[in-house]
Amino acid sequence: MRKTAYLILSVVSIAIVTLFVYNKLTGKKQPILKNKFSLLASADEEEKEEGGFKRRLYEWKMLHDPATGQIPKGIYQKEREILTSVIKRQSAINFRPSILNTYTAAGPTQNGGRTRALAYDMRNNGVMLAAGISGGIFRSTNGGATWSYVSVDTSLMRNVNCFSQDPRPAFNDTWYAGTGEILGGSAGYPNSSFASGNGILKSTNNGVTWSKVNITAGSTYKENLDDIFDMIFNIQVDSRGYVYFATFNYIWISTDGFQAPSNNTFGYVLGIEDTNQPLEAMATDIAISKDGTRYYASFSGRNNNRDTVGVWASTNGLSDWKRIAGGRNGQPDSVAGWKAYNPSLTNGTGWGRTVLSVAPSNANTLYVMYENSLSAASNQSEADLFRANLANFSSITWSSNRGTNLTAIQNAGTTKYMETQEGYNMLLAVHPTNQDLVLAGGVNLFRSTNAFSSSGTFIGGLVSTTYTDPNQFSHVDFHSFAFDPSNANRLVVGNDGGLQACNNITSSPVSWDNLNNQYQTFQYYHVAIDPSAGSLTFAGGAQDNSTSYRDSKQFFGPALPDPNDHYVGIFGGDGGMTALSPSTSTQQYLYASAQNGILGRLNIVQGSSLTGAQIDPTGAPEGQFVTYYHLDPDNTELLYYVSDNRLWRTTSASTVTQSTGWTEMTGVGTTLTTNGDIFSLATSRGSYNNANSYLFIGTSDAKIYRMQDPRNATASTTPVNITPSGITANSLVREIAVNPRNPDTVMAVVSNYGAVSAFWTGNALSASPTWQVVEGSKINLASFRSCAIIATTTGVEYYVGTSIGLFSTTTINGNSTNWQLEGPAMMQGAIVNDLVLRTADNTLLVGTHGNGMFYTVIGNVPTSVPDVVVNDKRFINSVFPTITPGDINFRTGGATGIKTIHLRVTNLSGQVLMQRTQAYQNGTVPLGPLSTGSYLLEIISDNRRYKHVQQFVKTN
Repeated sequence: MRKTAYLILSVVSIAIVTLFVYNKLTGKKQPILKNKFSLLASADEEEKEEGGFKRRLYEWKMLHDPATGQIPKGIYQKEREILTSVIKRQSAINFRPSILNTYTAAGPTQNGGRTRALAYDMRNNGVMLAAGISGGIFRSTNGGATWSYVSVDTSLMRNVNCFSQDPRPAFNDTWYAGTGEILGGSAGYPNSSFASGNGILKSTNNGVTWSKVNITAGSTYKENLDDIFDMIFNIQVDSRGYVYFATFNYIWISTDGFQAPSNNTFGYVLGIEDTNQPLEAMATDIAISKDGTRYYASFSGRNNNRDTVGVWASTNGLSDWKRIAGGRNGQPDSVAGWKAYNPSLTNGTGWGRTVLSVAPSNANTLYVMYENSLSAASNQSEADLFRANLANFSSITWSSNRGTNLTAIQNAGTTKYMETQEGYNMLLAVHPTNQDLVLAGGVNLFRSTNAFSSSGTFIGGLVSTTYTDPNQFSHVDFHSFAFDPSNANRLVVGNDGGLQACNNITSSPVSWDNLNNQYQTFQYYHVAIDPSAGSLTFAGGAQDNSTSYRDSKQFFGPALPDPNDHYVGIFGGDGGMTALSPSTSTQQYLYASAQNGILGRLNIVQGSSLTGAQIDPTGAPEGQFVTYYHLDPDNTELLYYVSDNRLWRTTSASTVTQSTGWTEMTGVGTTLTTNGDIFSLATSRGSYNNANSYLFIGTSDAKIYRMQDPRNATASTTPVNITPSGITANSLVREIAVNPRNPDTVMAVVSNYGAVSAFWTGNALSASPTWQVVEGSKINLASFRSCAIIATTTGVEYYVGTSIGLFSTTTINGNSTNWQLEGPAMMQGAIVNDLVLRTADNTLLVGTHGNGMFYTVIGNVPTSVPDVVVNDKRFINSVFPTITPGDINFRTGGATGIKTIHLRVTNLSGQVLMQRTQAYQNGTVPLGPLSTGSYLLEIISDNRRYKHVQQFVKTN
């Protein structure tokens, strides 16, 4: 969800200024593509639309069970169980993978995605933890200068949104993390009982590894609490080591760190069992003073239970809880200026999500900010803010409502009001030593030095003259923060652009630095690959990060220090479908999109200014939230554009304008009627061959169509319905793949939970194709998002991207098809939203929604040795120790026919850190250069028949 600083195209053609800024202190060259196209709507209207109904509808269409209209209860937990089972099976001795690919992380490595969790180790400002929603946990040992992926237990959810460290000196290595997200990532439309988390995670080695707190991972405490623990809004640990955490409608406590939960050590201190209401109505928060003398909790005013809503306080966190705000008018717990209670979500005037912050320097100073039902588009702050003094617990003093001061001057003459996007982004922070220095974040970040007794200062988010950010690192949509324990004025924030740091939050103006190095957490919807063989130029459309471009041919200037650094913010707010024309030595076309149907073409010419145009057809109505179109990868003048159930075609993609060059394929719209929108298109591969070329169409009402010779077909041509007979009614066909050597072979995947997920046919061109259901029995519960068919010199390989990773097979065998998990640890469990194949050299690009891009080149070597044996003791007998501050040793098993072995150490994202080749004999791998963290050691035989993989932990 982005109030983008990069404007959306709204004119036919206008130059874009390419600006390069060189930071001499860091040596980093940060490219910024800053366009001058006018907005299609006001920024406020764009943001409201982006964060509202259309996005939720788009995700709901993809994921809901067609039989119930809801996300199945407990499905995310079941997915993790499936993934754990698959990895356990594939880790067994003598497991023989049918495919042996090596995947390389491709960034973006200098730009991050949506980050709700962020923390410093209170003892050591070099150690930090951060988590991208759907991207997992990352850890830094150098103060955020670089990051390493550490979420390795596949039974754990990746949607981490909060951290808390045990403050007791003897227990500082103990951390807790909460999972789940209901606002922003939820497919909650229209009435699903959906939560994306899986309780609490725990680490006892300072965040290096994590385990699941089983009692919070499902309905083990009470039968009706399955969804309660699936959303952990916040966690706090007090000076006794008691763990408090906020869930749907409850504030819970564990007095023994979940060691042996019982009625005496685990339970809830506040809450109600009314969970039959919208998820956002059950939002809660928990805050504990630094000295452990004050405990605070909040319940959303959207809650149907009038007696629970509001703010609560306690002096011991156990028995003396009392409501101090949000009560009925005229009662002691009624605060002057507080919104009147009105839980309605459709025309409500009350208050919603409520967040708390205690001044670290004064346990009696509490700040409360809640979403207030107002609209910044009407020049109103979308949050109210109060300050309470609890020095006298029996007589609490409240300030007046300071919400009208949650406003600031962005640029000369431009006033910005607090925008929470219905509670999606709400940050409230108090300086560690100054209780009057308060930060309030929504779409943008405001600072006050008098606790918002007057209007604040605009210090982050949209581009502004009120703060220093020449490289435009600051991003919109603020969620999390952490103050440096060794420097009270240094602040790190987490938002939809990852992580940024301010070295002095008290300065005027403040300045921002990037903190995203190797923090690979982009959430891609679609990705694209340069069709030119050998090129490593990629592009993609991402959540709130528009379109990114990996410039391997240096069109924008000299090579960046990190080849996986991307140019970002090129087009739009939320990116969508992306495509590339074949690059020459000096030029390339990039086709990019923005939400609700906007399509642009950018002409990238080396040494020249970037030019572009908006090219979606005049008269086409708004489409889906994520714009869909298809550029024929082998015939890149042939472009198809989608708006719901309607299809347009152009045969001159490089010159088409909005008003000229498009033909609406009216026969498609007539055939599809209004029941099914187009969500997938695929063309037969290779040079266009008239009657032997085909277009395949997949829809949201469980239909697949075929059109012959689509380039020359008349506008009224109606496509042929070739839908599989076994497809689930009203399910959504998310992607279609065509065999590069034979358009008669087609695979299609369905993304809905509760639906049949994958289909294959070997006679797609017949009048009535025969389809096989090929989802298999091992991963069929997952959501299938993407697919690819790759022809090699020795056979055909099939790939499916799912909500739990990338899977492959070489053998289609109906519902007994055996899918095997692919990729390094960071890919395993990632949401694989898109797969794009370049047939010229069989390069497969993998786009994930949470961990950026990966690629692999699929050639003769991996496909010609299908009997590779993994972790066979006859090859490598042992690797030890697996947790060590020093070196790691290995002992060979004496397998015959091997002369040399190749050793490689990678991080968990697949980045190669060290490698060497040696004789096949016992050896030692020195780990001195590695920082603390988790890694993989791979040992491969020279005949590539054997491979040994061992995960290990480097300690201090």
